[in-house]
Amino acid sequence: MLIPILQMCAGLVMLFLGGEMLVRGAVAFAHKCGMSALSIGLTMVAFATSAPELAVSVSAALDGASAIAVGNVVGSNFANIGLILALSALIQPMVVENKVLKVDASIMLGCAALMCVFLVDWYISRVEGILLSAGIVAYIPFTLWHARRHPEPTTDDLDVSGATMAKPLYVDILLFLAGLAILVGGGKVLSVRSALPNSLISARP
Repeated sequence: MLIPILQMCAGLVMLFLGGEMLVRGAVAFAHKCGMSALSIGLTMVAFATSAPELAVSVSAALDGASAIAVGNVVGSNFANIGLILALSALIQPMVVENKVLKVDASIMLGCAALMCVFLVDWYISRVEGILLSAGIVAYIPFTLWHARRHPEPTTDDLDVSGATMAKPLYVDILLFLAGLAILVGGGKVLSVRSALPNSLISARP
């Protein structure tokens, strides 16, 4: 029992460190490329902070524990909205830009509704996976295009230090790749089949 607990703790530490490195590298890289704070938040930061969930879910899917993969995705979205966003608002009230409400929030709700439709039969097929993947691929260039076409007046920007901006671009890329590698390793260490009882792993009800 002690070994699975230690394995889970080690995996969580690796996911935290890998996610931190990946986010720092991605944000510095995007900022040096001239991306706006909103564009960075909607793309680089959003995807980078989802990398731990990706590592865990892919590892769970490869181990045949699809219920863990789906539960991880749904649970992380609940935590992002009900915990992270709520705590952030309690610490500092946030001003939301019109684009986030009119465009991105609508797309998020649409994706959540689509996932519910796909899960009606308790099964997500490869075709449905392709459709979801195509949606996220189309969302990235659309977000960047819309951000350039409809810039929001704001005085806020990402807090990127001068020391970070002075670093060569390849350092940011290496930091990003190192964080990604640690995330993949953390997802493997946090293997659901070796870290959780078999009774908790079931693909379907």
